Amino acid sequence: MTKKRGRQWNNFEIESIVSAYKEMLWLQVLQHEFTKSEFNLSVQRKTGRSRASIEFKFRNISAVMSVLQLPEVKGYLPAKNFQKALFECVLRWERSGVFQPIINRLLIRPQRPMDTRVYYVDPPEVKPERSHSAVRINQQAVSGIHFPSRNDWRYWLSRAGAEYIYHAEIDRLSQAGQGHLSRKVSWVSESEDYDAGFDVLSFDTVGNERRLGVKTTIGTMHSPFFVTSNEFSVSEAYQKSYRLIRLLEFGTSPKAFELAPPLSDRLQLTPSVYSATL
Repeated sequence: MTKKRGRQWNNFEIESIVSAYKEMLWLQVLQHEFTKSEFNLSVQRKTGRSRASIEFKFRNISAVMSVLQLPEVKGYLPAKNFQKALFECVLRWERSGVFQPIINRLLIRPQRPMDTRVYYVDPPEVKPERSHSAVRINQQAVSGIHFPSRNDWRYWLSRAGAEYIYHAEIDRLSQAGQGHLSRKVSWVSESEDYDAGFDVLSFDTVGNERRLGVKTTIGTMHSPFFVTSNEFSVSEAYQKSYRLIRLLEFGTSPKAFELAPPLSDRLQLTPSVYSATL
């Protein structure tokens, strides 16, 4: 077998490995057993690439899936220095609906937490300042996606996540013996004011307000997400009561972490849309 090194993957090779990754992801979502080495060997036979090269490319695909807020094959830690053609291939597949059956399967979920509470985990460590290369790669990726519209599955995922946290807050206060507060919890972005800059108005057990901005993903805690200028302004104006709730792995084993303002201390914020006037 001829090993090809030192050159970019061509379109045939990229299509082959993305197809293999998608098949592994589908088996993972269906909770079927599979052997990663068999998929690696299959790609070796099609492309002539080495085992190590293929393993690293699978990690590149995980990085692209993370950027697009798609689920990842477990065990392939995202490697972010990915090839532009690889990003374009995965984005094209996502836009054409190739991943939609997987997404639909993951979005089958209860309307409220099964055990009436959200499992909270520690937020990720604050990362050091990114290199110019990392910024360029991130901007390249973000240019391919946009804030979700009502025709985008990400919008409906966002809505489902807000609903999930809304019910969880009601149940949390009820279980704490604060029924009068639980009845005041409001799903603001759904029933009152979509432009409020947060999703759920809740309370702590002594009655202090909690303004919760909910960001939901079917991916991991490192999947990027959008924060609008309005949401950021609200987080700054209400630093004592505002909390960003990152709800992750929503379709499999939902869990969350919480961030307090200032968000710029915990998040790497990249401008993606500008309002232009003449």
